[in-house]
This record gives sequence, C-alpha cells and structure tokens, in this order.
Amino acid sequence: MAGDPFLALFDPDAREATRKCEALRRKLVFYFQHHLIPEPEDEAQEVLLRIEKKSFTDLGGYDDLVRLSFGFARNVAAESRRRSGRFEELPEDLDRDIRVSTKGKSPEERVLDKEREDLVRACLLTLSSEDRQFFLSWYLEEKTAHKEHAKRLQVSANGLRIRIHRLLRQVQDCVAKRSRKQKHLK
Repeated sequence: MAGDPFLALFDPDAREATRKCEALRRKLVFYFQHHLIPEPEDEAQEVLLRIEKKSFTDLGGYDDLVRLSFGFARNVAAESRRRSGRFEELPEDLDRDIRVSTKGKSPEERVLDKEREDLVRACLLTLSSEDRQFFLSWYLEEKTAHKEHAKRLQVSANGLRIRIHRLLRQVQDCVAKRSRKQKHLK
C-alpha cells in the first residue's frame, strides 16, 4: 500500500490517503443515490477504477481529484441511465395524485359507502331474527364460535357453511334487487 500510485493521488501519507479515498467513495455513493442511479456503490467503484486506470500525474491536489472524480461520475451516471432505458415517465399530475391518495375518501365515495351500508342493513332485516344473529355472528366472531354454533344447531361444519352461504346469497340478491330499483328511480 505504501507504494500505491493510486492512493498517492489522494495524499502522500498512506493512512490519510486511505481515509480520503473512503470519504470520496461515500460522496460518490451519495451522488449516485441522489440522482436515482441503480446500484450506487457499484457506480462509485466504477468511477474510482476509471481514475486509477488514467494515471494522472499533473493534479494540483486532493481538491482537483475530487472535481475530476465528479466529472467521471456524471459520465458514469449518464451511461447508467442509457443502459437502464432512461427514467420512467411520471404521471401528468403526480402532485395531485399524491394529495388525493393521502386524504380520506371523497364526499361522493362517502355517500356511496353510506348508501351501500344502508342497503345491506335493510337486506339483513329481511332475514329472520335467528338467521340474522347467526349470519352476523359468523362474520363478526372468531372461528371458535363457529364450532359452538355447529354443536348448538346439531349440524356438521360443512352443513353450517352451506347455511351461511345460502344466507349470504339471500343478502346479495336482496342488495342487487334494491340497488336496481334505486337506479331505476333516479
């Protein structure tokens, strides 16, 4: 390491040269990260390898080496963009999309949700009291309660699922029929 011409570009003292080389590498990694270049550490290493291959003897010091390395970094970044097929096109109104996605539902969505909820409640009321309680407990309670329902009703687990499926189908048919009526009235 003492006679390494590449490290001698950074500083005559081997320890200081190693420290400066590592500091420059970290700056280059940050540069590539900032410019959204994939694999920034590999690209930083590529810059250092290119500098090593060029054998510069007329550099004015460490500051000139840093400036030179960032010139190489710009070229490496441009090559990386060409290899990756350039940047992906952003949506036209990205800022608006982000603002909308961070907010809650729009007033129209809240109204539609409320209408759906009212429809489902009305359709649940068409079920008998026992079926409604059974249906709600099936979807709102834990799985252990299902075994208790099967024992209480003296049916198999499969029979219980069939009963729930039929109740669900009734509610879905009711919702579909009522929503068609509402659309017809509007």
